[in-house]
Amino acid sequence: MVAERRWNLRLKNGIDIRLPESEPERALEALVALDRDKKLLSRDVAVIDMRVPDRATARLSDTAAAARQDAMKDKKVRRKGDDA
Repeated sequence: MVAERRWNLRLKNGIDIRLPESEPERALEALVALDRDKKLLSRDVAVIDMRVPDRATARLSDTAAAARQDAMKDKKVRRKGDDA
């Protein structure tokens, strides 16, 4: 429990789910739908924030964030080379 108002869940795979103070059931239903449609819970994320009613925010794990950053650097280098 967080500040005696809301809950965070930690899944067996290490993902933290941040639930809203009100209507946590609705947030869990949305999470189930995201997992069914986008396979969200099997991705390399550390935190899924469900506290804003109309959106979910995912934070990548450190490993996934570093890999994404490296991929973005490679993409920028290729663009510079293509423009020359």
